[in-house]
Amino acid sequence: MPKFISVAHELALANATLKKQADRISELEATNANLKAILVRYGINFESEGLRSTVSPPSHSTSDDDGDQISYLRSTAASRARTQASQIHARARSETHSGRRLSIYGKAYIYVDGALVPHVSNQQSTERPHYEKATWASIQRQTQLGSFYDGSDDYDDSDTEPEMDPLWDNSLGLPEEPQIPETPQDTTLEESTRLHQTPLDWTPGASNHPAIHVYVPSKFTFKLLRRALILAQEAFYEMARDNWPDIRQVSFPEGPHEVRFGRTEMESCLGSLPTEQLGARGTRASGVKCAIEEMANLRNAVCHFRGNTAHTPPDIDTLLKYAQCLAVELRDEPRALKIRDLRDALRRRAEEELLVIEELEPLAALPFFEPRWKAHQELLFREVLCRIKMPWYRGDYPPAVVCIANEWGKWK
Repeated sequence: MPKFISVAHELALANATLKKQADRISELEATNANLKAILVRYGINFESEGLRSTVSPPSHSTSDDDGDQISYLRSTAASRARTQASQIHARARSETHSGRRLSIYGKAYIYVDGALVPHVSNQQSTERPHYEKATWASIQRQTQLGSFYDGSDDYDDSDTEPEMDPLWDNSLGLPEEPQIPETPQDTTLEESTRLHQTPLDWTPGASNHPAIHVYVPSKFTFKLLRRALILAQEAFYEMARDNWPDIRQVSFPEGPHEVRFGRTEMESCLGSLPTEQLGARGTRASGVKCAIEEMANLRNAVCHFRGNTAHTPPDIDTLLKYAQCLAVELRDEPRALKIRDLRDALRRRAEEELLVIEELEPLAALPFFEPRWKAHQELLFREVLCRIKMPWYRGDYPPAVVCIANEWGKWK
């Protein structure tokens, strides 16, 4: 007997199907709204063609594969929508960082699909956040540390100063010549040129400034000493040209570079000169004679230069002071001020050398700490290790220098 299905039953089934489809449409609309909110949150225009091309519907192969699976293992529309949403989210996150360039150990990198890859563009990024931009202090610190910590066991005997110029070349990279300040009438030349003001007070026992214990590079030392000798030659030549023309014509007719401050040369040069003529320009004859005799020490230090005997700032400053003293005795204030600048440059370089060691002291506790020290620094560390073992050592060296010297002695 055939089974009859009433129209009311068919309508009830149709209404139930429509209701399910309406619920499905509502679910899809909610998912669509959620995806749009995510895109808006990441600043992506969901109306662009590029996005519509990237968000593609699931492939037929996936649907075919799902048809062969058990019903509870098949992917649903909601799960596929969630998968697409996560892909869009990951792609948006990658695009957010894709324009940012990062610098790691001097090499440029860029985000590609969420991963850092080397950046091959020659153009420098101008869109870096302010907190990633380098400051002057960070650039100096990175340059300084990079030049030391390169994993090499050999010290670097090169230096930052350029090659030496000929003796009569004034183009030395030293402090620029300042304008001569006006001084009161009652101020002596010794006071106006700060002749007796020792940088950092190098007098033994008079100051505990730690910079007096460091070594400076020999190239820098030689440059200071040679420049001071040239200024002293110029001052003496000008004095002879104005007041001792016969001596100038016989001993150094072609220029100040012929002035030799050896004791024998100066005795033969000035031996026949009356004492009163040494007092020209209102100078003291005894002071000029004493200053000329002391110039032999500076002359020997330059002509027979040995870097390992003139590293400490007090020794170098003493030699520079001989040249300034001669300029003061000859009443040559401009050159006396220039030599004073050389002494100040020595003080600044000594403080810089100490600062380098102090900045590297925190790294000494790290394993495998073997920076590439320069020759004058290794000479300092060797001297420190030798002196601190002596019973008469008074603890004069700065703690940072002693700490680095001990670490240097472990692996050297």
